[in-house]
Amino acid sequence: MRDEQFADGVNGRLRMGMALRGPCFTSAERNAEDFAFARELALPISIHVGMAGTSDAVTTLQRHDLLGADVNYAHGNMLTDEEFDLIAQSGGTLSITPSSDMLMQFGTYPGTGRALARGIVSGFGIDTICSVGTDLFSEMRLALAAERSRANAEALARGERVPTVDLHQRDMLRLATLDGARVWNLDDEIGSLTPGKLADIAIIDMRSPHLDGYGDPVAVMVLGAGPADVETVIVGGDVVKRDGRLVGSHVDKALDLMHQTRDRLRR
Repeated sequence: MRDEQFADGVNGRLRMGMALRGPCFTSAERNAEDFAFARELALPISIHVGMAGTSDAVTTLQRHDLLGADVNYAHGNMLTDEEFDLIAQSGGTLSITPSSDMLMQFGTYPGTGRALARGIVSGFGIDTICSVGTDLFSEMRLALAAERSRANAEALARGERVPTVDLHQRDMLRLATLDGARVWNLDDEIGSLTPGKLADIAIIDMRSPHLDGYGDPVAVMVLGAGPADVETVIVGGDVVKRDGRLVGSHVDKALDLMHQTRDRLRR
């Protein structure tokens, strides 16, 4: 598949990587074979760690000398301090999925603050669209609220007021954009409005009453905007959403296929 579809590393808007089971879901021997195969093909690796049922995953990788900068760790919300340190030291990256981390019994607080405190390159993800929302606006808000709750919990338990907070709305926007690109080493192509990068642009209509007011527009957008406020989306120079509606024949085709499947399942 790599040689046929990704000989140049890119196929349209697609890149190839390997989502491995990791040490908690297969034998040590097979896990080592999986990692070796991914690295033989020079493909980035993704594994799920740090949620319920995956204890000691990172330390197990460390024991078998499998850590590396080519590994992206999804979730990470229940990683120990030692495991976060190992990821940071090895140059690994983290995909933070706040909604699924807290809704699907994967654990408690997302790893946002603990990862950023160690300089781990992190970005936001959704994990699964069948159980949580499909937009990064929700993930930005939930991550910010959860991290402030986690960081302030001890002081609040003592009845103390917390006058300052470490993370800002702009930190959340960075995690949803440029840092998300950095996670996959794509920040020289996407993630910011920079000359020479691909035209990946989301235009948000800030004129609605819930967004139009006095204040930092980034803070207002992160705390108040949603998918319905996205007026235009351009991906690689192609307009895929215009005037608040998805464009292209594939939109209707996708709905038709979904409805066919739904009707078949109901029958």
